[in-house]
Amino acid sequence: MRPLVTSRGVALVGLAGVAVIAVGMLRGTLDLVQAAERGAVLLAVVLVVEHLALPVARALVGSPQEREGPPGQG
Repeated sequence: MRPLVTSRGVALVGLAGVAVIAVGMLRGTLDLVQAAERGAVLLAVVLVVEHLALPVARALVGSPQEREGPPGQG
């Protein structure tokens, strides 16, 4: 099965978000239902960023090699 998030940076941001939720539960400021809701929202945001925002940004910015064309033409 393919992982839902393949980018390391996005995965680390998601992991940091889960850590914030866990700390909130340990301190007692979040109950189980609130933590589950925030976890679901976090997962949705991470997936939208991974599958929609990053490909659009990569297409807009691109790499210098893609803009110059293949080597030997020029």
